[in-house]
Amino acid sequence: MQPIAVIGSPNSTTTFTVDILETARDRALDHAWVTFEVVERFNGKAYRKRALCQLGGIVTRNRWHEDPVIRSVIKHQGALPALSGESDLTSAQLTALGVFLLEDDGRVRRRTTLSTPPPSGTSVFPASAEALQELVHTEPGIFYAGTSPGDGLPVPLTLRHFGPTDDGGFGEAVMLGVFGQTRSGKSILASQILAGFASNPQMGILVLDPQGEFGRDRFAAGDHRVDFSINRLMSSLNQVRPVTVTSTDEVALEGPEAFTETLRRAGFFDSLGFKGHHKEREAGERLATMLAELSDASGKHRPVRDLRGADLPLLVKDLARFADVIYASRPGTTPARASAPRMCWPVSSSTSCA
Repeated sequence: MQPIAVIGSPNSTTTFTVDILETARDRALDHAWVTFEVVERFNGKAYRKRALCQLGGIVTRNRWHEDPVIRSVIKHQGALPALSGESDLTSAQLTALGVFLLEDDGRVRRRTTLSTPPPSGTSVFPASAEALQELVHTEPGIFYAGTSPGDGLPVPLTLRHFGPTDDGGFGEAVMLGVFGQTRSGKSILASQILAGFASNPQMGILVLDPQGEFGRDRFAAGDHRVDFSINRLMSSLNQVRPVTVTSTDEVALEGPEAFTETLRRAGFFDSLGFKGHHKEREAGERLATMLAELSDASGKHRPVRDLRGADLPLLVKDLARFADVIYASRPGTTPARASAPRMCWPVSSSTSCA
């Protein structure tokens, strides 16, 4: 394989300047993945390392076209023979994606870092899918999430489970974020990441999907904008994972606090005359306390899910009395000093009083 660039100057251990060779000037190089090798010496031993990088920041310069006198000539004559084009110098920036320590025979031993910047003149070669897989195959949890925009190479991501590192996991939970403009592909990338984590049978995944993008497989709608199906992606895993979709209609709220917060957001307390967030909160706390004290005729506690239609008038009546208290004009009256009225809860043919 022929090189496409050489390391120039300046350089660090993570970013490098390269000069593009004349034979590669007609290649599509922006965002392309490339590799180069260096040998570092430490304590009398030589360590062979291979760096995988992404190329960007391509700039072409011609010192003659930047000269003010020559530019005035170009304005009248156009291109200059033997100078325009022929004297162009194209440079770019490399960003290290990974550095790998090699055995003497070239096989990858493990990941590492560069200890010193690479010397100028080091040859830079285009990466291939085979060379890429050879570099990352020793990493546990490799998942290929789509292709790179520059040269279409498979993009490897390390998506392990959260178990011990000895079992091929991260050893802890890992937080990820996907950010971008509208229609930039955030949801599709998130789906790829979900599939990568789902390929670990040790992990269970809960997806909160308020817009139904994943649960309804919206990108497989056949609208000719994008052909992507998360269901198809999940079914293509080596270990197929069962997917269960549960809508909010099938979810039951447990606990008085969650129930009263739902009522508050729906405007229930506002419709009863409790104006303002502070008053609504007080009314919600009052209702939550009452719901926590629900019981049947035998004195057994009744959970919120057993709330009946006959309970509603009594609850509303108590809230109305509570509103009279907190909106009372009499100075010094507070909800804490207001005694709760005696409430009776109809249960079948009997009556339970609180």
